Amino acid sequence: MASSSSSLAFSLSLLLALILCFSPTQSYKTIGKGYRLVSIEESPDGGFIGYLQVKQKNKIYGSDITTLRLFVKHETDSHH
Repeated sequence: MASSSSSLAFSLSLLLALILCFSPTQSYKTIGKGYRLVSIEESPDGGFIGYLQVKQKNKIYGSDITTLRLFVKHETDSHH
């Protein structure tokens, strides 16, 4: 019984160590300021179209796309 509980404790400790090793940390550097939602509308097929605008331009990876159109639609296998 003691062997079983020590094996379980070791397994849990190993799992915790692996989770901590592969968890994202705050050591990454933020690039850019992102986009802001300018407007949103419903599309004829039930989705949504969001119009986005860059918050602050930067040229780290080349020129930014200043305006974006994002289409979002939730689909399921059910036909209801």
